[in-house]
Amino acid sequence: MTEHLSSIVVAIPVKDEAERIGSCLRALSQQSGILQYQIVLLLNNCTDDSGAVVRALAPNLPIPVHQFEVTLPPEHANAGYARRLAMQAAEDFVAPEGVLLTTDADACVYPNWIATNLLALRQGADAVAGCIEIDPAERDSLACNVLALGHSRLLAIEENPSTNARLRQAGFDVRTFPGSELCINGSGGPTCLTRPLLRS
Repeated sequence: MTEHLSSIVVAIPVKDEAERIGSCLRALSQQSGILQYQIVLLLNNCTDDSGAVVRALAPNLPIPVHQFEVTLPPEHANAGYARRLAMQAAEDFVAPEGVLLTTDADACVYPNWIATNLLALRQGADAVAGCIEIDPAERDSLACNVLALGHSRLLAIEENPSTNARLRQAGFDVRTFPGSELCINGSGGPTCLTRPLLRS
């Protein structure tokens, strides 16, 4: 049976995104020039109303949305493992030679997001990756100033919850500290508060 398959499927892990998943799905449902595609959501360990928001919104969208809910054990309750499960679930809906895409549940993709990914693949790319944009509302509070600590660990200031959430959804371990006085008032984030040291 192949009638339920699409050439394009978007897989999304979801963890406590009741406030943002609606905007994410609406943006994905308005892709320019793309008519047939589906969305697969893997809701993992949600303690908010993410599931209810999706169930209320999905019937009103012009594209199929498939929702799966799981509870992961502590050792697997991370963004990377949840995305892996979401991609595996999406495999059941993608046609042979189809394209599997993924984004974050708190992201609002551009109207040409799918088309741009497809163009890159047609031009010979084996895989396509994008960037994580900061929440524009958090620009003045230095959301873009993040210090890389190595091994996927990042240091950021806690006053930028939306951008920090996007980084965590992408698989990073984000450590935060209060920066309202030291950083925001002085316009200097984590990278400005460090200096390299040469140790013998």
